[in-house]
Amino acid sequence: MKKSKAMSIIIIVVVSILLVLLLAKLLLDGNNDINQGSFRVNDLVIESSLDVEELTSQDENVSGFDSISLNLSQRNNISMLVANKANIKDIYIDNLSISTPNSKGDVILYQNGASDEKIDISKEQIQIYQDEQEGQILINLNIDNVDFLKDVKLPSDTKSVTYDGTLIKTLGLNLDDLKIKMCYNINIVDELGKLNVCKVDLTLPDEDLKENGISIKRKKLADYKFSVEDNFVKKWLNKLPFKF
Repeated sequence: MKKSKAMSIIIIVVVSILLVLLLAKLLLDGNNDINQGSFRVNDLVIESSLDVEELTSQDENVSGFDSISLNLSQRNNISMLVANKANIKDIYIDNLSISTPNSKGDVILYQNGASDEKIDISKEQIQIYQDEQEGQILINLNIDNVDFLKDVKLPSDTKSVTYDGTLIKTLGLNLDDLKIKMCYNINIVDELGKLNVCKVDLTLPDEDLKENGISIKRKKLADYKFSVEDNFVKKWLNKLPFKF
């Protein structure tokens, strides 16, 4: 009888501990407002376009579209607006992973339109410029696939052409071959030293690029939330021999 009672107590204690840990995990995983700390993503917009360089043949025996060839580059801008209630000590990106497209040119990552300042994607941490817009943090990243197609000719039956993303359809290209998968963590350290982390996972460009010539997509904000990563409960959970 005593053994049965003792076993019941042990089971209750174990279940209680597991429930507490599960609750702590739910509060710490960034899926609700409780653990967003001082920062909140107010907007996340991805703009994708196609850049076209026209090359004209010097051959006098060809004319019209036959005398033209094109170099194509695909460009993406990721713009995130973050509201904050604290002074910022540091902003950086880590855990960066980029899956390059099948139709690959020179894939480059840079900030704020400064393409001459390429980011070394092999770095463990990438510092982010602390730009502001209307009192909020503006994080601008660009990822381009430069010259993924060079010296390409238009189809012989081409009657008219627009030098935008609709060229993907005109040339019979597969948009999936241009897809870039990109994931990373945005880390913000506030003045008290607390680390706030937002996990970002993106696939670009969108189908609208091929259909409409340009794609401007606003992401669902519920998928992008900051959580406080370096509090004592999180550290304690990370020391456990098992994970939730």
